[in-house]
Amino acid sequence: MTIWNNEINELDTLYRSFKGHLPDIVKEMEQLLRTDDANVVMLYSRRCLEVIITDLCECELKRPRKTEPLKGIIDKLNSEEKVPSHIITSMLGLNSMANYGAHPKDFDPEQVKPVLNNLAIIIKWYLKYKDFQIVSKTKPEEEKIESTELEKSAEVTPTPKKRSVHWIFKVLLGLVVSFVALLLLMPLYRRNLINKHYAEGKSTSYVADLIDDQMYSIVNIGDQVWLGENLKATHFNDRTPIPLVTDNNVWANLETPAYCWYKNNEKKFANSTYGVLYNWYAVNTGKLCPQGWHVPTDAEWTILLHSAVGEDNA
Repeated sequence: MTIWNNEINELDTLYRSFKGHLPDIVKEMEQLLRTDDANVVMLYSRRCLEVIITDLCECELKRPRKTEPLKGIIDKLNSEEKVPSHIITSMLGLNSMANYGAHPKDFDPEQVKPVLNNLAIIIKWYLKYKDFQIVSKTKPEEEKIESTELEKSAEVTPTPKKRSVHWIFKVLLGLVVSFVALLLLMPLYRRNLINKHYAEGKSTSYVADLIDDQMYSIVNIGDQVWLGENLKATHFNDRTPIPLVTDNNVWANLETPAYCWYKNNEKKFANSTYGVLYNWYAVNTGKLCPQGWHVPTDAEWTILLHSAVGEDNA
């Protein structure tokens, strides 16, 4: 079992959902899913990205890709706002890191995991992008068969017992559908609000943390790029939950990762500027921030002070 087995399983689930519809990316995914070699995983992750970028270049930029480098197309898609900013971030991150597979070098196998995570994020968005085209191609014969089956079912008059069972089933089905729709639509509604906020505010870039369903603005200060707000992650970026500790004495004696809310009041402070509070053991894992980000070092804080207002004024 590889250390990126969970990421491969997630991609395999996605692959099964579009197998038969997108032959170009299916071919690359089949190679990706059947290997344990880190270089090969990197290589075919990038080739999956190439398939998606090539399609977007033809559909969104209205021109063939030919031999143009991926980064150039990604930058163009970003500048013309053809693709959401958080997907652009994942594309750039995948393209940059996956080059290790195209030109084998020494690299940490742990770096395979963020590449696969970014690929999953991109494919999920790409499937939504392609859904309209796939769903709209309903064959007339299929519509006719479906209509005939509905007509036949309407001719059957259920007995009182069957009618009762049907009614209960419909109610339960309605509740399940409503619950699933709520789970799916709430994050979308929240992200629409965030997109509107950024469109009207100072920042047009943000990072999506899909593990905790959070959006963070991006702020450029000098030559540095910072998240524009405090972290609110309750999971590490490998999806491991961070334990919530609310007892002060327990917190003081901990030697393992933990988090808490300011004044232990999540309801009040979850949407405030405070964010989540972490102990050193959580920070020191190196897995606290979204993939591609890290907790700043003392040296980086010093650069920020001088870039912003100067240390004397800070």
